[in-house]
Amino acid sequence: MFRFTCMTRLPVFRAASRAVFCALLVTLGACTFTGSDYSYSAFSTSHPAKPSPHEIGEQRLQQIDARISNLKHRINTRMSRKGARAEGLRRRLDAVRTEAYNIAAQNRGELTVDQQNSLNEKIAPISRAINR
Repeated sequence: MFRFTCMTRLPVFRAASRAVFCALLVTLGACTFTGSDYSYSAFSTSHPAKPSPHEIGEQRLQQIDARISNLKHRINTRMSRKGARAEGLRRRLDAVRTEAYNIAAQNRGELTVDQQNSLNEKIAPISRAINR
C-alpha cells in the first residue's frame, strides 16, 4: 500500500529549508549590525527625532502660509461673482501674509506660538466672511 508522506520529512528538503533559513538570518543580521542604509533599529522607528525649535517655528510660518493660500482659493471658487468684496478679502489676506513674513524675518524665519495665534485671530474673520 502507498503511503503519503510530507516532503519536509525527506532529509534533502529538511537540509535545504534549514540552509535557506540560516541564510535569511545571516542576511538580516548583517543588515542590522552594519552601518548600511538597510539597517533597522526598533528604537529609531518608535522614537523619531524631535524637530528643533527653529524647524517648529518654520512649520508655523508654513501653516499660516498654507491657510492663507487655502482661503485665497476659497475666495476664487466661492466668490467669483462678488468682485469688490472678494478683492477686499484678497487684500486683507495679502496684508496678513506680509505681516507674517515681516515677523518671521525679525525672528530668523520662524514664528512663535503667540505670533501664530495673533495671525490666526486676524485670519479667522476673513474666513467667516468667505463663508457668508
